[in-house]
Amino acid sequence: MFYLYHIHQKAKPGIYADGYIGITDDVNRRREEHFSKLRRGEHPNFMLQDAYDDYELEFTIVTEAKEREIVASLEESLRPEANMAWNLKKGGEGSSVEDLLERQSPDTPHSSNKYKTTKRLSEEERHELQKEKHRRWMEDSRRKMQLADAKEKREEEKHQAWMKEQERKSQHHNKKIRELDKKIALEDEKYRKQSTQFDAKSIGITLFVLWVIISIFMHG
Repeated sequence: MFYLYHIHQKAKPGIYADGYIGITDDVNRRREEHFSKLRRGEHPNFMLQDAYDDYELEFTIVTEAKEREIVASLEESLRPEANMAWNLKKGGEGSSVEDLLERQSPDTPHSSNKYKTTKRLSEEERHELQKEKHRRWMEDSRRKMQLADAKEKREEEKHQAWMKEQERKSQHHNKKIRELDKKIALEDEKYRKQSTQFDAKSIGITLFVLWVIISIFMHG
């Protein structure tokens, strides 16, 4: 029996456009192969490893069939191109690069499964696979650096925006203070004018009273 399986975010079951699609004839073995490498941070599929590092993943069976060609056809329909979602290889093409990498150790026993390679990899094949693994590691490192640079740029832009906002608030505050100072100055000027007018009026009244008193005294 062959099984089409789906490794996905636990919060997003049944969304086959995301996640990793694969084929196996032994569900428990394949699940353990994936997750043991993921737990150690050594999975050859860097997309799947990144997903494991960021999310809680779940391994579910999509369907099963007696003929491998049936599930292979379904895998190809879900992953018709390479580098789709978390799959690095086009679906329905047999062993993936990570499967080959798993078998490159000379201590790995040969499999009797007719759908797997039964010969040991040559030195040239091992070298090419190691180069491919290194290339993917470099791409992953470059992608992570780009993400880090983008995050740093966003933080810098956020800081600059905060600084501009603080400057705007400071200018607004200073403007309010200047307006208040101007208002106080106007009120002070108004008070001085009123005081001057009051003093002049008081002097006039005082002089008038004195004139009346003097007039009465002189005519009395």
